Amino acid sequence: MVRTRSPVQVRLVALSARNVKRGDDIMLSVRRVNGENKDSVFQLWQRVFVDEQKICSVCIFNGQSELEVPYWDVILDIDGLEVGTGRLMQVTKNVARILRICVLEEYRNKKLGARIINELEQIALENDFNATLLLAQYELKGYYLKYEYHDFSGIVADYGLPHVWMLKDLS
Repeated sequence: MVRTRSPVQVRLVALSARNVKRGDDIMLSVRRVNGENKDSVFQLWQRVFVDEQKICSVCIFNGQSELEVPYWDVILDIDGLEVGTGRLMQVTKNVARILRICVLEEYRNKKLGARIINELEQIALENDFNATLLLAQYELKGYYLKYEYHDFSGIVADYGLPHVWMLKDLS
């Protein structure tokens, strides 16, 4: 397992799914797993995209094990429990795509997705990418706007759901 930083103790406002009280210390880390822990990444995708959102499993998993371009995966842990993941994949020499960001339903709305995005953007910067793009579910467009992503397309269908292409300049 590759760890680029040690887990940090943080205070989070009540994570109701874990019965954590305000002010309780919990261990939260975002770890880079690139190629390792594929099963953990795929299990999170299965739970969020296939089981919860009812997206076809072939659409989610097809070709994701044998990518021929550089990619990086991260997993978000809370007290050792894997609750979220995201992937960064090279598109061109200067642009990387963020995809498959997901957080288990009971851990959403706690700014945990932002931790995943920040780590993926850091990886992009470390690898000299000038920009990141993503295909956001349309209902989440406002979420990504808060992180300086800008819509550059109209609505497109992906997996039968409305999506929009978004871009962030990292330079």
